[in-house]
Amino acid sequence: MVEKQRIKMVERLKALLAHENDKRSYFIYGGYQSKPTIPYGNYARQESQYDYADDTLNVRINEYIVRVVTATKDFELEEQIEDVFIDLEIPFSVITDEDVESEKVHCTEWYIACVD
Repeated sequence: MVEKQRIKMVERLKALLAHENDKRSYFIYGGYQSKPTIPYGNYARQESQYDYADDTLNVRINEYIVRVVTATKDFELEEQIEDVFIDLEIPFSVITDEDVESEKVHCTEWYIACVD
């Protein structure tokens, strides 16, 4: 289930962040080799020890940080991203929502947890 949640999330966020007439991906795992065109996003798995079990059930929680960078705060895009999390039943919370003045961009980050 976790893998399916993650794959569906990635597909939908790639579609949200797609640039017209450009086949490059603007939502990837890890980092970019060079700064891409805005808006763009990425995600990375966080190291965690959240592997719970009892006599009959093993639960693994995979934690990720999802980051989206836009020219200015984009309320509509952020709402669409959060709708993806809600639709896929992925718990989330905003952990960063700030302007990065040195790069003249806005960065929003979410903590998400996919439960297996």
